[in-house]
Amino acid sequence: MDLNTIEGSLSFTQLLTKFRESYKEIKKNVIMAKKTKGTEKIEHLEELFTYIRFSEAIIKRINTLGIQEVMATAQSIGSQIKTLNVTDQKQISQIQAIYDRLLRLLEKVDRDNLIENRKAGNLVRLDRGVIDQVKSIRYNTIQTSTRLKAANDSIMRQNRKTA
Repeated sequence: MDLNTIEGSLSFTQLLTKFRESYKEIKKNVIMAKKTKGTEKIEHLEELFTYIRFSEAIIKRINTLGIQEVMATAQSIGSQIKTLNVTDQKQISQIQAIYDRLLRLLEKVDRDNLIENRKAGNLVRLDRGVIDQVKSIRYNTIQTSTRLKAANDSIMRQNRKTA
């Protein structure tokens, strides 16, 4: 899946279709990663994270389209109201209630986005911590493998000398 395809002018429906496809691939790769071992498992994990990143990008694009839709709705309502004959305070209160509702919606989206950004920061710290741990495991495993090889080489030399 190409990230550039979702940066264009795809509709909500098209983005949701791409998200559904991505979800199916994520599900498939999770199942396959659990069933397999070794390098085959790594291949499924690589593909899994590719589709996770793709899905995240789709969701961000859907979020952007949603915000744009709220803006378009506010502008549309404003245009409609300009043509009305406002005669009393009740109508003004209704207009204010409509815009208050749109503003609450946007403020909630903003708050949720801030929370998600904080979570993303925590995820970055987790990623970096895991990277450091895997580097440490790799180093220790290579050191152990090197010692085992040296011990095996020594035994092989001794066996050749005695033979």
